[in-house]
Amino acid sequence: MIHRIKWLTSRAGRSQPRFFLAFPLILTAAALLFFVLMFPRETSSNALKLYSFFKSRPQVQPPAAPLPDPASFDGRKALEEVSRFLAVGPRCSGAAGAGRAAEYIAGRLKEFGIEPITDEFKDATPEGERIFRNVMGELPGQKDSVIILLSHYDTKHGISLDFSGANDSGSSTGLLLELARVLKQFKQDGATIFLAFLDGEECLKEYGPHDGLHGSRRLASTLIRNMRASKVTAVIVLDMVGDANLNIGI
Repeated sequence: MIHRIKWLTSRAGRSQPRFFLAFPLILTAAALLFFVLMFPRETSSNALKLYSFFKSRPQVQPPAAPLPDPASFDGRKALEEVSRFLAVGPRCSGAAGAGRAAEYIAGRLKEFGIEPITDEFKDATPEGERIFRNVMGELPGQKDSVIILLSHYDTKHGISLDFSGANDSGSSTGLLLELARVLKQFKQDGATIFLAFLDGEECLKEYGPHDGLHGSRRLASTLIRNMRASKVTAVIVLDMVGDANLNIGI
């Protein structure tokens, strides 16, 4: 008898020793199965209690990155951005001034550490085909959603040769540039922030499918084409924010 036990537990190359290791596990599983079959209600109740216990336990969340401090925004710097931008001169879409404005905005974004994207495209107008340029920057976030902050930067045609558009659209462009500087300083734990400086907002004669809002239509079609339109949760349009007695309703 002793010889047989020794042979079962020590002989190499055979599967008998595995049986002794697995036997307690098999016995435990059989006991659990028997309990479930004999007492189904009690088993279900206990399983639900166990599930509720673990579900109700507080989940440890990683510390969130600090939100942007509103005090980081500097109104004087925003006004300085407006003044520097106006020095570019008139920015009628399709003219050389609009091209210089696009280059200026792209340069400022790069100085803030934001890689600029310039989308140059042609579109029909009542006075023939013209070139437009949207300038954009992106601050990637952790969530799968996008918030768009946008301003147009072109000036109205036909007012005067030296019309610089201090309020429309210089004020909103300067404001968005200052927001870009501030937001770049903070890690985006939430949605991706998309900064868009659009060309061709002003119409030549009357707003229609081929007159005005050229940059907006281009941005919308690009988002749809790139499968990002469904991820946009908010669009905040900045325009004519330089009034002396500005009143914004939210």
